[in-house]
Amino acid sequence: MEKRVLIPALKPENVFFDGIEKASTWQFHYGNLNTSVKGYAVVLIHWPEHLFNWQEPTKEQLNLLEQRLKIWQNNTRIVYMMHNEKRHYGMTTNFETLYKLVYNYCHAIVHLGAFSCEKYKLKYPQKTQVVIPHPLYQAPFKNYDKTYARQKLGIKPNQHVVVIPGAVRSLKERDLVIKAFNKLKIKNKLLLAPHMYYKKVSCEFPGRYRIRKYIDIKRLLEYIHNKEYNKKYRFSYGFVPPEQLSLLMAATDVVFIPRINSLNSGIVFLGMTFNKVVVGPEIGNISEVLHQFNLPMYNPHNISSVTKALNKAFQMYKNPYTYPEETLQNYHPKNVAAKWDAFLQALCNNPLHPITKD
Repeated sequence: MEKRVLIPALKPENVFFDGIEKASTWQFHYGNLNTSVKGYAVVLIHWPEHLFNWQEPTKEQLNLLEQRLKIWQNNTRIVYMMHNEKRHYGMTTNFETLYKLVYNYCHAIVHLGAFSCEKYKLKYPQKTQVVIPHPLYQAPFKNYDKTYARQKLGIKPNQHVVVIPGAVRSLKERDLVIKAFNKLKIKNKLLLAPHMYYKKVSCEFPGRYRIRKYIDIKRLLEYIHNKEYNKKYRFSYGFVPPEQLSLLMAATDVVFIPRINSLNSGIVFLGMTFNKVVVGPEIGNISEVLHQFNLPMYNPHNISSVTKALNKAFQMYKNPYTYPEETLQNYHPKNVAAKWDAFLQALCNNPLHPITKD
């Protein structure tokens, strides 16, 4: 058996799997739906949408995918790593079909926590299901000195900084962030959100385009609605390169995960990588790791609960808080890679049986 894994999609911007690929005794190759599985022991699917470069598939594309899955299931093992239960930005009929196809045809599901593993064992009892933790992040991130990072970013030494490293995906998440941060009674506070949700304003009136060369009314209203004038906030609205994100993480005091309804979050492990106090919601698999390290959790449907968790985080930061190295070892990429190696080997040692649709 060749210890080779095909990931039938482009390499994603998220680098969480890079450390596993480097430390594993298996080889991981990227391709597409037309890549031959000959010589591959496993096909690994991270995100169903990733198969179509994050675009909504057509019915024809879904039919093509099902044909490929039928070929793969008879020639190799199909593994689905469950990052999400469903798409973040709305589940159309085609996206629902996409997820259903992946669930139905995979031989095994890898979970990032026991919460989803137990849930999906009941849904798909005939599939192999295991928990393998999310690893800490390594390259290309750098752990800069805090003073240096603040100087580079223009942040004062006495400012109390909260950073949201991941995307704020919806207006509800944005409102949760703004309201909880505003209620936080700490002097010199600063909120860094490099991938904030942008509130657009509908503003059409006769003559708008004629006066736009002098003043863009729509942009002015969006500037006000998005509170970009407030010196307590620093917002930007797109992908953040690793160098900039490394500086933000080094400069911060507290890391905030603003999720309302999510299964997993890599932000937990990014915060752990930089030895920062992480605040997150008590939901899904996210809460398992937060609970393990006694990190502050909140009820995402209660703003006071969020503010209370942020307050607790700053108290922990001042103590200061340090992650216990013995427990942290479980999340080092080399140790997570060893779990992947053992899982893949055991999966391939078992005879290849036809898929039974649940």
